[in-house]
Amino acid sequence: MLAADGGARNALDAGIVPDLVVGDMDSLGDAGAREMEERGIPLERHPARKDKMDGHLAVIAARERGATALDLLCASGEMFSALFALPHLLLAAEQMGLRAAVVAGWGRAFVVEAGSRAVIGAPGDGVSVFPLAGTATGVSLEGFAYPLEYARMETGDTLGFHNELMDLKGRVSVREGVLLVIHEMKEVHETMTTEELLDRHATAWRDAIRHPFLDGVRDGDLPAGAFERWLVQDYIFVADMLVFQARLIARSPRRDQGTLISGLAAAEAELGWFEDQASKWEFPLDAPRHPNNIAYRDFLRGLGDEPYVAGLTALWALERTYLEAWRGVAPGAPDHRPFVEHWTTPEFAEYVAELERLTEAALGAADGEERRRAEEAFVSVARLERDFWEMAFPGGRG
Repeated sequence: MLAADGGARNALDAGIVPDLVVGDMDSLGDAGAREMEERGIPLERHPARKDKMDGHLAVIAARERGATALDLLCASGEMFSALFALPHLLLAAEQMGLRAAVVAGWGRAFVVEAGSRAVIGAPGDGVSVFPLAGTATGVSLEGFAYPLEYARMETGDTLGFHNELMDLKGRVSVREGVLLVIHEMKEVHETMTTEELLDRHATAWRDAIRHPFLDGVRDGDLPAGAFERWLVQDYIFVADMLVFQARLIARSPRRDQGTLISGLAAAEAELGWFEDQASKWEFPLDAPRHPNNIAYRDFLRGLGDEPYVAGLTALWALERTYLEAWRGVAPGAPDHRPFVEHWTTPEFAEYVAELERLTEAALGAADGEERRRAEEAFVSVARLERDFWEMAFPGGRG
């Protein structure tokens, strides 16, 4: 948790200790800054005369420390002018590769730049959409009382003011330009969905399912030995996943057990399939674990101490990553096509869809801390999956 200057006082008043305070410390003052240091909270000091507001500097600090998504709380402070700076701060975060949102008692606000984002809420929630940086074209609103399809929005027009969600979810898309989306909730929705996870961490997710290794599988230009090297590590991983799934089943609710047991049986069968392929293609399966594989194994082991919903979310995320990644390279180069077909079967897709349904239900029943742990598990899986592809290349991240 990062605080921008005086935001550190708000955090402490709420019982939250910041991991870092960023800014010129004029709002905290000398006494407040000393208090933070006495509490062991690091300060990133900036001069009073600077080119960026403290909140902007905090966003940059978060990105430098590996963040992929941000919620901005108490973001306007006591300055009216900060309200007008916030849309630009959201756009700056988006252009850094961060999915950011202002979160307040009335709801959320975020920007969409040449893409789309889901709006998760309840029927009747108010949603307003405005062009932020000049004309926006190809604007589409799906799931709203007043839908749009490839519309044009000009600055100085109020076409996008106060629409309404028709169901639990809508989608805002723009082909060119930037939109500011303001979601006014009828009540605070203490829920989380799988689509919201994918949307909030879109950059991390994209990095998990797109990689030069996958491009090489698609195009047939992988370096010699790269595919076999990766395949052996995947075999080792599936053996670890078998243990993880067995432990997850042991603490799962009855309603989830049928799906999880079928997945466990499929993982065991997958090990046999790997062994058949190794025999057919004459490559050994007894290679040492790559450091990235060790990190993934340790993560799966650690999930045993996390809430059940975090383990289930991780399982769904890693299986969906696998499915989407291999679908993205289909049909694959001739030498790799049988493998791509094996990992994109309708049966596997149905299993992933059922895991998603179970994860949705578990997230819906989870409390705030459990949802937070589940989100952290999702982000960890995205990072570990990205690094997993690297094992195909000697000298990759380790």
